[in-house]
Amino acid sequence: MATEDAATVAVRECQAETWADHDADGQHAHLGGACGLTDGLELGLELIAGDASSAVPVSQGIGLKWAPTWLTWEGWQFGLKTSTARVRSQETGRWRATRLNLTGIATRELSDTLTLHLNMGHYHSQPDQPVATVAAAALNWTPSERWLLFAELLGQHRAPAVQQAGVRYWLLPETLGIDLTAGRSNATRDSRSWGIGLGWYGISF
Repeated sequence: MATEDAATVAVRECQAETWADHDADGQHAHLGGACGLTDGLELGLELIAGDASSAVPVSQGIGLKWAPTWLTWEGWQFGLKTSTARVRSQETGRWRATRLNLTGIATRELSDTLTLHLNMGHYHSQPDQPVATVAAAALNWTPSERWLLFAELLGQHRAPAVQQAGVRYWLLPETLGIDLTAGRSNATRDSRSWGIGLGWYGISF
């Protein structure tokens, strides 16, 4: 799920996620992880590697998410995330910074099985799109301890909205899960994408 939730990894715990996706821009492999630094604060890292035809063959990202348990109101849990990324040039092999994000996060449990996530943020990207406002909304449904389904809508100023849906099956409940996702961009030909991933959570150290 691309929409952020207002939850952080517990202190002295980590999580690791790996997934592959395919779309009109090529195939990409992702490796990401996050660890809890203090109560309500986590550090995340991400590496993306694409095939030779990809517009962005290799990129790296780092982010901090802050969502303390006291930052609540009327059943909503709030948080903030800031992140930055850089890409390696295909021609020169040099790295350059590409974006800086700041995102506000809100999460609310609508019932025992439904959870709503909302994001609103600011996106600075160079050189093609210097500034943009981004927003996202996602709904999670957990019909049983083994299954999680979600649907989300991702928007960016002056760009087509992206619709995405996915399902997770917990091989080990709340510990090891496998994901399948599919998405498309509004009013855009050949914009369908799909992905498969694996997540491992609650890694103690």
